[in-house]
Amino acid sequence: MIALSMLFFFQTTNAQISLEYTFDGSVSWNGSIQFDQNLYPANCYYNASVNGNSYVVKIYNADYSVYADTTYNFTPPDGYKVSGISMSRKIFNSDDNYEFLVTYKRTDNTSDNTTSKVILCNQDGSLIKDFGSAYLIMASTYLHIANNQFRLIVTKYYYDGTNVSVKTEVYSFPGTPPSSVASLKANGYQPPYPNPANSVIELPYQLRQGEMSVMNIYNINGKLIETKKIDSVFDKILLNVSSYIKGLYLYEVNGVSNRFIVD
Repeated sequence: MIALSMLFFFQTTNAQISLEYTFDGSVSWNGSIQFDQNLYPANCYYNASVNGNSYVVKIYNADYSVYADTTYNFTPPDGYKVSGISMSRKIFNSDDNYEFLVTYKRTDNTSDNTTSKVILCNQDGSLIKDFGSAYLIMASTYLHIANNQFRLIVTKYYYDGTNVSVKTEVYSFPGTPPSSVASLKANGYQPPYPNPANSVIELPYQLRQGEMSVMNIYNINGKLIETKKIDSVFDKILLNVSSYIKGLYLYEVNGVSNRFIVD
């Protein structure tokens, strides 16, 4: 087992990640599939666990033999702790290092526009991109089916103590989709439908065969509204939102999030 120290603020690497556009408010990425759960090398799977700031990653080949067994020690910015992570390879750049899209949360009781932070880094400790801070940040990678290109959608929620404002940043980057994308296209992945909704909405998700998990549903302020047990027998749930207050909501499965609107 190899231990690597992630010192984000001492090294930087030049990745061609470009901010294409900033929207006021939250946006939906139509004609796309969410790709967070497939940010591992083609024909590989990974399982991970967090122990403090130490992230233990086991990567398996398609035949379930071990490809790599590594512990990455993340050194967070002062006052933060690791709260979530997505792993990829040759997605945000073309080198052979793994890439980590890391979400941090404040460790104190501060609840302001520095509560949540997202950083993209390489396994060698080099900083690829710091996406800044907000009251809440949701970063999701999408593949646009029509042109077979990636986009990173970073949604930032700002809170002044009374009102919530939202900005959505769209980034392009040079990664090449691995072969596992083809199977996702064949599965006919769909975004939440109808969206907006006022009675029942379909919330899709992706689980591996035999896998069980939970779906967490949050309001715009990050409060947990509902938790649903799910498994791989189905690829969506039907959520009754008739009693929900109008507004933007988030749902999350295995660290992968998406948005829907109740109208």
